Amino acid sequence: MNPLTRKILLLSIISYVLISANAGGYSIYMLDEARNAQCAREMWQSGDLIVPTFNGELRTDKPPLHYYFMMAAYTIFGVSPFAARFFSGIFGVLTVLLTFWFTTKFLNDSVANIATLVLLSSLGFIFQFHLAVPDPHLIFFVAAGLMCLFCYQQLGRHLYLIISYSCIGLGTLAKGPIAIVIPALSLFTYLLLSRKLSWSQIMKFKPFTGLAIILLIAMPWYLAVHMGTDGAWTKGFFLNHNINRFASPKEGHGGSVLLPSIFVILTMLPLSVFLPQALTKALKDREKPVIIFSVAVLLSVVIFFSIASTKLPGYVSLLFPFAAIVVGYWLQDWESLSRKKLLPAALIFCLVSAGLLWGTSIFIPKTKGIESLGELSWFFLPGMLLSLAAVILISSNRIKAGILAMAISFMITHQLSFYFIFPRVDAKNPVRKTASLVQKAANLVHYKRINQAYIWLLGQEVPAANSIVELQRYMDDHPETLVISRKRYLPELEGLKLQELAREIDLFDNTTTVILGQPK
Repeated sequence: MNPLTRKILLLSIISYVLISANAGGYSIYMLDEARNAQCAREMWQSGDLIVPTFNGELRTDKPPLHYYFMMAAYTIFGVSPFAARFFSGIFGVLTVLLTFWFTTKFLNDSVANIATLVLLSSLGFIFQFHLAVPDPHLIFFVAAGLMCLFCYQQLGRHLYLIISYSCIGLGTLAKGPIAIVIPALSLFTYLLLSRKLSWSQIMKFKPFTGLAIILLIAMPWYLAVHMGTDGAWTKGFFLNHNINRFASPKEGHGGSVLLPSIFVILTMLPLSVFLPQALTKALKDREKPVIIFSVAVLLSVVIFFSIASTKLPGYVSLLFPFAAIVVGYWLQDWESLSRKKLLPAALIFCLVSAGLLWGTSIFIPKTKGIESLGELSWFFLPGMLLSLAAVILISSNRIKAGILAMAISFMITHQLSFYFIFPRVDAKNPVRKTASLVQKAANLVHYKRINQAYIWLLGQEVPAANSIVELQRYMDDHPETLVISRKRYLPELEGLKLQELAREIDLFDNTTTVILGQPK
C-alpha cells in the first residue's frame, strides 16, 4: 500500500469514527430528524419513489435524494436511528476526503491537513453530519460541484465540468434551487474578485450546457411529483419552503443580518476563532486562485443568507469546506506565526470553553425535563482544560501544539456529547418515557398537535382529530383509544370521558405532551 493510499484510508477511518460516533445510540427525537426519517420509511414501505408522505399526508418540505439513501440503509440495516443517520455520516467522510483532495491538488499537504483538522474538530460540521436530514448530502454535492467547477477553470478538462453540473443536479434533488443559486453566486463573486467578470468569461463555463445536465438529472422527479400530486408538492415546496422562507421569517427564525456571520464562527469552533484573521489575509493575498475561490464561496453563502429573512445556523454549513481551506492556508506556517497574532483568539476560545461548562451547569438544572442531569456539565471539563493548555502552549510559542490542543479539546467534547450527554438527555424525552404505553395501545389518535417523534417511534400513521366532534366520532368507532395531545388543549377535552395517563414535558420546547385514555 503506497503512502497516499494509506493516508486516505487512515483519514477515512478517523473521519468515520468522529463523524458517526454513537449515531445509533440515541433515539430519533428532533423534529426535522423525525419527519425526514419517517417520511423515508413511509416511501420505503409503500414502494413509492415519487410522492413523499409523513403520517400519511403529503410532505412538501424537501426533495427526495436523502430519502433514497435512508431507504437503502433501511434495506441493509433495518429501520433504526443508526440506519436513518448512516449515509449522513458517509457523506461527512466523503466531504472530508473531497476537501483533502482538492486542497492537496491546488495548495499542499500542510494546508490540506489543517483544513481536515478544522472540519473534524468543528462543532457544526460533526453535528450536521450526525443528523438524518438532507443537509449532509447537499453540503457534499455543492462542494463537489464547486470544486470541480474550479478544476475545470484551472485545468480546462471538460470531464470536470460534466461532474460539476452533475453534482449540482444531485444537490438540486437533495434540497432544491439553493444547490444552483450558491454555485452561481459563488462563480460570479469569484470572477468579480479575480477582476475577470465578463460575459465571455461566464460563457467559458458553458452555463446552458450545465443547465441542461442539471435538468436532465433533477427534472424527471420534479415533473413526476408535480403530476402525481396535481401540483400540490410543487406549490408547497417552491412557494412555501423557498420563496416564502426567503422573503419572510419562517417559524420565528428571523434576526439581524449579522447572524449568518456569527453562525459561521460559532458552528466552526474551535479553529474558526482564527477565521477573521485568515479571511483578512486571504482578501489581501490574491496570488492563489484557489484561495480567492474559497473566499468567494464563503462570502456568497454569508451574503445570501444575510439577505434571506429566515436565518438558521445550519444554513451556513455549505461554506464549511471552503472556510476550512481559508483557515488552513493561514495556519499552514504555524511555527512562523507570532503568539501575538494567535493568543487573543485562543483566549476567546478558552473563555467559550469555560462558558460551556459554566453555562450548562446553570442551564441544565433550570431546564424542565432535564433538571436532574446537572452533573452532565462536567463532561465539558476536559475540553475546558485542554483549551487552557492551548493558551499556555501558544503563549510559550509552542504554536503547533497549542493549535492541536484546541482542536482535540472539541474532538473530545464531541465524543463525550454523543456517547454520554445525548443518550442521558434522550432518556428524558417524553416519547421515550411513554413508549411502552403508546406501543401497547389498541388504537391511537392525536388531538390537534402531536410530538412528531411518536410517528417515527410507532412506524405507523396516527390519525388526527382537529375538533371535539371528530375526536368523539373516532373514539366511538374505536374502543380502547389512547389520545395523544398537549396540555394546552386539556380544557377543550374536559367534556369527554377521558383519564389522564401520562404528562411529560417536551424537551427544549415550551409544550407538554399528555396521553389520555378511555376509562375501563
